[in-house]
Amino acid sequence: MAPIWSIWPERAILPNRARKQMSESWIQTGQLRRAANVFTETSYMIANAMKDVSDAIASTGDRLFIVPIGAFGSYSHGNVRTCGNRDELVSGIRHRGCRILHGSYSWLATAVANTVSFGQSTPIQHEWIEIRTNAHYYIVQIWTDGTIVMEQKMSQRETDYAGLRCANKANDSDVWTIDTHTVSIQLGDVIDWLNSEQFIPSYHWSKHNCQHFCKAFMSCF
Repeated sequence: MAPIWSIWPERAILPNRARKQMSESWIQTGQLRRAANVFTETSYMIANAMKDVSDAIASTGDRLFIVPIGAFGSYSHGNVRTCGNRDELVSGIRHRGCRILHGSYSWLATAVANTVSFGQSTPIQHEWIEIRTNAHYYIVQIWTDGTIVMEQKMSQRETDYAGLRCANKANDSDVWTIDTHTVSIQLGDVIDWLNSEQFIPSYHWSKHNCQHFCKAFMSCF
């Protein structure tokens, strides 16, 4: 005769060992399903972040290829463009920045960029130098074609707009100060440093970008 639990499964009382095995099987199945869901969601987030990184860099002229060799990319070589009255007195220099990606993707995109560049990437954000003189404001930033551009502005807000434009961001995007230096120099000193090409006018998305430029500038003034 067949076991009673095979005849009336809805009423049968299974042996303790069989019930334990079934319970463990259900638990394992549930864990596998949850793991699969987490993997799917994580893969989707990473794929979106990689696309956003690529699109963001492409929007400013430098396409990011997410492959081991392409991760290092190539250099774009430009020149230096300066302006202004050399005799203007510089009283303040600010190192400014903004996000390139939406905040919810920024941390993940930075992690992805660091992975594909083997830890050589900097945070996914654009940075520039703001200079205040007794007559004007100036912004100095490196573009993705390798050109270092100095522009004269009439207000601090205009310099922010110029920095955001380089990052392909809207004028109402968040901007913050990374570092501030109080100085007493002439604008000619800044112009001479830029023209000396102590920071070579070339661009690489992970090795020689706007953040490297700003760090070099702030270390000299």
